[in-house]
Amino acid sequence: MKKLLSCTAFLLCLVILKGLFPVILAEGTNDPVHILACSDFQAPNGNDEGRLQVNAILSAMKKDGITKADGLFACGDYDYDFTDTEGGIKMLSQTLNSFVKTNKIFVQGNHDSANAAVGTKGLAESGNNDPAHGKYGAFVINEEDYMWYNDDETTVMRTAQKLIEYLNEKLTSGFDKPIFVLSHLGLHYTMRTAKEGDGKYAHYLFDVLNEAGKKGLNIVFLYGHNHSNGWDDYLGGPAVFLHKGDKMYVGQGSNTAKRSETLHFTYLNAGYTGYYSNVNGQDDALTMTYITVDGGEVSFVRYDKNGVHNMKSAGVTNAYQGESGYKPNTTVYTSPQSITLTALSDWTPIENLLTIDKTLPVWKKILSADELKDGCRYLLVRNGSQDSIMLPTVVTKAYTDGSERIGFDLYDTEDFGDKLAFATVDDAEWLFTKAQGGWLIGDGYSYLTRQQTENQGIAAIFTEEGHVLQIKGENGSFNIYNGSFYSFNYNKRHLINFYTSDPAFFYLYEAVGYLVTVEDGTSSLPYAKAGESLTLTASDAPEGYLFDSWTVTNGLLTLDDPTKETVTFTMPDGAVTLKANYKPLPVTNAPITTDTPVTDAPQDDTPDRNSTVLIVSIVIGAIALVGITAAVTVIVMKKKAK
Repeated sequence: MKKLLSCTAFLLCLVILKGLFPVILAEGTNDPVHILACSDFQAPNGNDEGRLQVNAILSAMKKDGITKADGLFACGDYDYDFTDTEGGIKMLSQTLNSFVKTNKIFVQGNHDSANAAVGTKGLAESGNNDPAHGKYGAFVINEEDYMWYNDDETTVMRTAQKLIEYLNEKLTSGFDKPIFVLSHLGLHYTMRTAKEGDGKYAHYLFDVLNEAGKKGLNIVFLYGHNHSNGWDDYLGGPAVFLHKGDKMYVGQGSNTAKRSETLHFTYLNAGYTGYYSNVNGQDDALTMTYITVDGGEVSFVRYDKNGVHNMKSAGVTNAYQGESGYKPNTTVYTSPQSITLTALSDWTPIENLLTIDKTLPVWKKILSADELKDGCRYLLVRNGSQDSIMLPTVVTKAYTDGSERIGFDLYDTEDFGDKLAFATVDDAEWLFTKAQGGWLIGDGYSYLTRQQTENQGIAAIFTEEGHVLQIKGENGSFNIYNGSFYSFNYNKRHLINFYTSDPAFFYLYEAVGYLVTVEDGTSSLPYAKAGESLTLTASDAPEGYLFDSWTVTNGLLTLDDPTKETVTFTMPDGAVTLKANYKPLPVTNAPITTDTPVTDAPQDDTPDRNSTVLIVSIVIGAIALVGITAAVTVIVMKKKAK
């Protein structure tokens, strides 16, 4: 009976305390979060084979009681034949649906078409993919930003700059949770770098991540891609994991230049689920990784179909690819491995790699030919080792052997490659006009034409009628051709003309005006042309404040009434920056009275401070009574025992 009374009193105290202090006893604020990671769901025999392999790994996890996750990191390549990215993503998602339903991230790999699957139905957008719950950060680097066969240094530099801007925001906010950086391509040097150029500009990304790690940000880099020909065998093959303080080789801007670097972040492959080519007698297990973020610790467990697998296997030399110049990493890390999260030691921002002037005109990349508009003007930016703008200027250029060709001139640029570009480009736009199921492309007066010449090859020139051209391509990169055989060609004279061999591919950019930047508010349009109407809305005021006014901090703009929270304005001919201002709520002093009127009106049931103190006193007394009762009971029991 005494035990029953004691338990009842204790439970009553908890109920009262929870009612009085809901913040203290809030549930779920420190619950762990679990993430499933994998890559290369591209079994040679199709999606059904891949599904069976994933299910086998999940079954092994379930035997250990692992039945669900709160997020998914899939690090690229969902189709073996380069044809059905969306189908591969759909199959993988369905296979995992009973295990993980939320916060799914599908990174673009070199086998994946962005046009086929980008957005809510498939591939993640590059950049910030942080979950709403805020328990970790997630930054995506897609194939278009860090390419298979790395031959575009400027693109990788721009990606590194985006990463700098993301990480600097984390530094400013004092972010002390893990930040997962997800990429299809890894950062380490392999024979794949030597033979194919993969990752030769990895040092731009590596240096940013290493500096962030030195400052105390908790970076975890996951990758896929290297599952064929034993490229990763020297690091552990299908099971690669490196801690802070471990070393690896990083490319330095060429196929052969590499440097041994000490890591200041965690580095691992997500786990290949399609296949791993065993060409060196190395580990070839197909695996997935289970990641747990719990308070100040992150743990990693790798599973294959038979159960727990090493996080890192011993490395061996890739004799199949003639590997030389460095020794394999023979360290073995078993599962699980864990890292302890650190607080920031240095809050200063990472220095910019590139400076982008966002006051310049904004150009938007066209990602699909369906986006092209009749009567609209576009830039044609050739996609190559050096991006170049094709100018509507016909020129004749000779090669060293004296042979001449006629075509359109090119202007080299480093400003384009992102979905939004900022640049001033004069006299370089091309007019697109719909015609007979295709497009006439010209300068506003005449149109592109293919013409055979007597001694200067097949020329690209302007004529009044022009040829109707077709535009096709993927990932925002297009080829322009006529029928099935005329093609724009980039030649050794730094010239564009009409040949069927070695077709040139272009990014198409449309001028969309100037950037609208809003601090503590939103704009109805992120950018606009001069004369367009926009609506500005202030964010909700912080607690204890109310909206005061708008300030134009940059640009030739005057608001009609800056004291309105929602205001409409006309875009000027230039970029604008606006800031919402807030002021404290006015303080109202209640009148002081000396007489307390007597009234029969019903009293407010809300407890005042005195009653709260009384309740707390009762609770404390009850807790003390429980403690005294327990102590007395122990003493009595001891006496009886004697």
